[in-house]
Parts: sequence; C-alpha cells; structure tokens
Amino acid sequence: MKKSLSKNSFLKVLLFYSFFINLFLFPCLFIFSIFNSVDYLSLSEWVKSVCINLISWQVVSYTLKNDKIKASSLKLELKKFSTLVWLNKFILTLLSQKHTRLFLFNSLIWVALIINFFLPIVASLFFNVPLSKLTIGLLFISFQLITFIVYYLNHYFPQDLQNSEKPLSSPWFIEVLIGGLAQIKLA
Repeated sequence: MKKSLSKNSFLKVLLFYSFFINLFLFPCLFIFSIFNSVDYLSLSEWVKSVCINLISWQVVSYTLKNDKIKASSLKLELKKFSTLVWLNKFILTLLSQKHTRLFLFNSLIWVALIINFFLPIVASLFFNVPLSKLTIGLLFISFQLITFIVYYLNHYFPQDLQNSEKPLSSPWFIEVLIGGLAQIKLA
C-alpha cells in the first residue's frame, strides 16, 4: 500500500485561501460588484487580501526554514500536494524552449523597473499623484510575482542565466530585500 505523506494543515488553509478565495471567489465578487453596481468587494479589499496571503506565505516559509525540530522547507512541503506537482510539470513543459525563457526573463526585468520604480517616482514627483495603500499593495504584489518568476527561472534553468552575477536565493521579495540590505551593510 502506498504510504501517503502527511500534509501541513496550515499549508492546506493557505492554498485554499490562495487558489479558491483570492484567485476565484474574490475576482468573481469584484466583477459582479462592477457589473451590478453593488458593493460586495472593492479592489482595495481584494488587494489587501492578496498582500496578507503573500506575507503569510513568507512567514510560513521562514518558520519552516528555521524549525530546528523537523528540518523541512516550504518547497518540500508543497511537493506533498499532487496538484501542485502537476502544475509545476505543466509550467516546465511550457518553458521548454530556451528563447521563451530568455524573453520572459528579460521582459520581466524591464517590467519590474518600469512599473515598480519608474512610474511611481514619476507620478509622485512630477505629477503630485499620492501613492495610496492600493497602489503600494499592487506594487508589492507585482514585484513579488516578478521575484517569484525570476526565482523559478533561476532554479529550474540555471544554464540560461550564466551572465547573471548571482541567482536569487529565495522566491520571497522581503527575504531578498533584507538579504541585500544585510550584504550592503556588511560590505
């Protein structure tokens, strides 16, 4: 008989919250709210929910990495979910061509620079547009998504990025930022 791996219950809750609530239910409620002129869910509430979910994933990743009792990581825990393993294989088949990966990697760097740095600076300094919580949340989500995709490309296809100085050590934006600041401070 095949022995099933015990799955972390908190990860089950986070996956349910990520896929069902943030990627299915909230977009449907938001679109329904727009078309029917009712206030079931606003964009700022949806963005707050996604930001809370991303920060929760980072906290879980940090606690699993620093747990002395059972040595595990978020990557090992997520491999216990067969749906996620299938999704990973599907994404790897989509990225099987090298020119697709290089185009994705190079375009993501420019998207990150333009959307997350250039546009907010220009909008706030030259046009006096205040940065709201919604804008900051959207910037955080987009930068986290870009960081995750770049980490994924670095992890599965390191031969494509031989020109890069150093691959990302973590898929989480906050951890990369803190690690970069610590290296600057130590240097």
